[in-house]
Amino acid sequence: MAYPNSERLFYFRFELNILIEPQILIVYVDTSEAVKSFMTCIPKGEFVPCDKRNISPPEDFRYIAYQDTLDTEFAVGDRRMDRFSLNHYLNWGHDSYVIVTGERRVIAGIMRIANYKNPDYIMVHMFAKRSGFPKGYGIFLERVVVEMAIRLRRNIIRVDAIDTSIRFWHDRGYSDCDVAYIPKKDPTWGALTPMEKGI
Repeated sequence: MAYPNSERLFYFRFELNILIEPQILIVYVDTSEAVKSFMTCIPKGEFVPCDKRNISPPEDFRYIAYQDTLDTEFAVGDRRMDRFSLNHYLNWGHDSYVIVTGERRVIAGIMRIANYKNPDYIMVHMFAKRSGFPKGYGIFLERVVVEMAIRLRRNIIRVDAIDTSIRFWHDRGYSDCDVAYIPKKDPTWGALTPMEKGI
């Protein structure tokens, strides 16, 4: 599959995450089937690098940090989502807004948002609440997605809904949209439904 230059850059950022610490260079390469499959769904538009210095998450939420990966029990209850560890989220946080809530060792919810322009929108790549948390907590998390869209000055939110989440997104005001980059059936996620909401 061929991508325009901006999308190709985004693709390789998924495939090769470079973490830089003082005097240490760590190259992290994930070749798992789940990650390779996840990388096939590259949104259209020009990827906008994160601006975490000037864009902060809403109150009671924070950007993921190394200490959050100590929650080794975090699980969503969906095997497709649970293939991704908090270390995956930490690495994704170098190129996108990965936001968590909860205590350092008990993550209640997590989401991964990327910012695009031409066209202008944010993309919710991952969105999950901890298994066992009360029904309705996802609504609370979705409000944070809307708030981040406002802070990033975007008036469209897009998400690729897995089969078990379609009703949730519909109830939040999202509608199906025709986006050509989504395969009819992804080998990891199954059927994906592109959805969007204007704010």
